Amino acid sequence: MINNGKISGGYFFSSSSSLINHGSITGGKFLHAISNESSGTIENGTFISVTNNGTINGGIFRKKPEGGHVAKGYTLNVNLQNTGISRATINGLNGGCYIIPNSDHDTSVTIEYTFSPISQPILFPIDVTFGDTNGTPCLLKDWAPSASYSTDHAPSDSFFVTFTAPSTGTDTVTLSMLTRLVIDKDGYPVGPMGSNKKYSGNGWNFDASNNTLTLESGDYDFSGEENALRPLNPNVHLAVESGATLTVGAFKNMPTVKGAGTDPFKTVTLNGTGSITAVNGLTSGDWGNTLYVVPTGANTITASEPIRDINLKAIYDDVVYPTQGDLSTILLNVGWLEYHRYIEENTNIVLNQGTYSTLKMADDGTPITTGLARISDGNHHTYFGNGWHSQALSGDPDTVYLESGNYNFLYTDPVNKKGENLRSVNCGILNEGSIIEDGVFHNAVANGWPNGDPT
Repeated sequence: MINNGKISGGYFFSSSSSLINHGSITGGKFLHAISNESSGTIENGTFISVTNNGTINGGIFRKKPEGGHVAKGYTLNVNLQNTGISRATINGLNGGCYIIPNSDHDTSVTIEYTFSPISQPILFPIDVTFGDTNGTPCLLKDWAPSASYSTDHAPSDSFFVTFTAPSTGTDTVTLSMLTRLVIDKDGYPVGPMGSNKKYSGNGWNFDASNNTLTLESGDYDFSGEENALRPLNPNVHLAVESGATLTVGAFKNMPTVKGAGTDPFKTVTLNGTGSITAVNGLTSGDWGNTLYVVPTGANTITASEPIRDINLKAIYDDVVYPTQGDLSTILLNVGWLEYHRYIEENTNIVLNQGTYSTLKMADDGTPITTGLARISDGNHHTYFGNGWHSQALSGDPDTVYLESGNYNFLYTDPVNKKGENLRSVNCGILNEGSIIEDGVFHNAVANGWPNGDPT
């Protein structure tokens, strides 16, 4: 057969002769030898044998074409170890193949997995490794979003996986049965498609009937960061055997830990009427108000209300760790906080423990700061209330900064204008944005300072 035109599809087989191509091939399956001449181009298709003197810009080949001009591609291998599968073909080709993706003509790959002995096919998730076996793996559906599984028109002992081959910067790509632990976007371990029973991998097993994940060996980071695991769904219970170690993570339920290897968990409680809405990026209405956190590593916690203090230590703009503009989300690293003596060691965590009340004055004319969130830097102390804060050096009287609201300092409750009569205010007052209606002051008041009307 001699092609001087264009072949865009079809099934070609001959045991005695080859196809000589002077034109273009953009599709089809060629299960016999092809001679691609100097004027010939191959853009797509599946080929068992090609002698090339022309141009190859795409296609699937039993082995890498030699000669002429050949665009860069990669060898696609299928690893059948520990799968219970006897054979895998790629577009009808046994073993590995060489793929040259072509953006103008989708390079469609169909892998048929055949089980041995004959049994009901298990549609297992597929892992992709780039380069050597030490490369960073990812799921097939993440590498090739078009990937789909099917048993339609397949023998009873087989299933098909079909996807459009993406480009890659490596020379080899290997597809394997997923054995490492991967957490899906909903917070559950990835397993066989449609599975509602027990399944396992390398160093872990998951019982879907009671949502229990057991870690048997290895180190595990559930922070959701790059190259780490996504967080577990709050409805998943975690059990850690003596051979496994947790390095980062925050969990709705107290994990069951057997043996050494994982530091004792710290309880993190959100005080008040708010609730925890997301942990390490996983949003759920089931997080509640209490988490059990691995002391090492950082966890991102989001609440329905701003988180303004940790164990009464205020998070105020960029004054202390962590630094962020939206205080509804904080980065909590218990070990870091203990190391820098931001919180005491061997204590649990309470978020929003401070009262954040409006300003109340004691009989002696100084602000009441008991129970307020604070920052202490050596001898310098800052307390935070609702619409005000105060600062003082040890042994010196406070200076109160009024941020908002109306104040009548003839009363010990100057906002609500009640309480005991206050003879005089005996601390410094800096009015940054409020209205002072009345009062007797032992010290001059800086009204409107530093940014307002100095009159």
